[in-house]
Amino acid sequence: DNNIVKTNVAELSQKLWLKLKENEIEDGYNNLCNENYENQKSKKVKNKIIQLNSYTELNYNEDFEWYEGEIEIDKKNVELSIQFCTPKKLEKVIAFVNKFLVSNYIEKIFLEMSDKMTELKNENWLQIDEVTGKEEKKINSEEFRNRIYIESIVFSDDCTSTMYCNDDEIFWGHSIEINVDAKGNFIDSNLAG
Repeated sequence: DNNIVKTNVAELSQKLWLKLKENEIEDGYNNLCNENYENQKSKKVKNKIIQLNSYTELNYNEDFEWYEGEIEIDKKNVELSIQFCTPKKLEKVIAFVNKFLVSNYIEKIFLEMSDKMTELKNENWLQIDEVTGKEEKKINSEEFRNRIYIESIVFSDDCTSTMYCNDDEIFWGHSIEINVDAKGNFIDSNLAG
């Protein structure tokens, strides 16, 4: 439909922020009406800098209301963030993040998600060479795991996390989003962006 809707950044943030399902985005978009929101008070944090074992320091970013920093995983810089939470929850999340980073969680998660994502690639994302007309060769799970790498990990206050991976052009530049539960177990993976 050709309706013109006037809106503002605050309303977009309130109604569309982190809506991942298409129907939620559409519902949010359909509810836009240029509604004004009062500026929210910024959350007060006890510590502006937190230390993760010997890995790195995370600095509090007031704009995003989370702690952020970088670590190295498999010789790649990875953005790491922890969403704002109470000091008591933050202690629990920091302990979990420290455990997550030194354990084999990531390797296990990659193993569990690679079959699903390899199947998606081989069934729906093989390119056809415009000159020869030949279809791209299918990949296996091991090749898939060796090509992708983590770009960022976001931890929530309940210790669940989302990992965002570079696809090495397997899915034509889309990010791979991996959802992980509070025990470090793989839940699901999808394409994003």
